[in-house]
Amino acid sequence: MSDILESDQRTHASKANMDAIYIQSDPRAYFETLGGLDNVIPDQAKPVFQSMIRAIGNERDRPVTMLDIGCSYGVNAALLKHDLSMADLHRH
Repeated sequence: MSDILESDQRTHASKANMDAIYIQSDPRAYFETLGGLDNVIPDQAKPVFQSMIRAIGNERDRPVTMLDIGCSYGVNAALLKHDLSMADLHRH
């Protein structure tokens, strides 16, 4: 059990601490920090979300609304709604 706890502590210690960034009303510091970390997860998740939205919409025969929870400044929603990439958001 202590091995698992130590491993979790090492992993947590190696993560970027963005606590001060998440509480800002303006996302610029967030995107500056992410740009330095080479975060590609939202870009890789985008086609998965698009596929899910399309499949559910086809099954229900109506448009689907997706709620973006827990993604900081609504990154996934911005990528999907405005057909953007993370690079586009970083430049903006």
